[in-house]
Amino acid sequence: MQTEMISEATRGKIDGILRGELASYLVDGPHGRIEFHIENDSDGDPMIVIDVHYNQRGEPLSGAKLNRLLVRVRDELLQTGDSRFPHIRHRFANGQRFQRV
Repeated sequence: MQTEMISEATRGKIDGILRGELASYLVDGPHGRIEFHIENDSDGDPMIVIDVHYNQRGEPLSGAKLNRLLVRVRDELLQTGDSRFPHIRHRFANGQRFQRV
């Protein structure tokens, strides 16, 4: 298990998953900001923190879509042998619209 960094291959796969689903919502479109950090959870275990920065463009965001993305990212990490939990911090724009589920 990697504890201090995220491999470029894993980062690229996660980045691709997020951009593929969220490109129209990201600050600066498909080249928008997605940042990766390693932090410790409340038990002191390392987790991968992913900050996703949104704009106000596009259709309202679906909470169900965001939940599915977390599952996809978690599955990708497990497939690469990385057991750290991903925590996606959604940095929404002021006035961001959401779909009701």
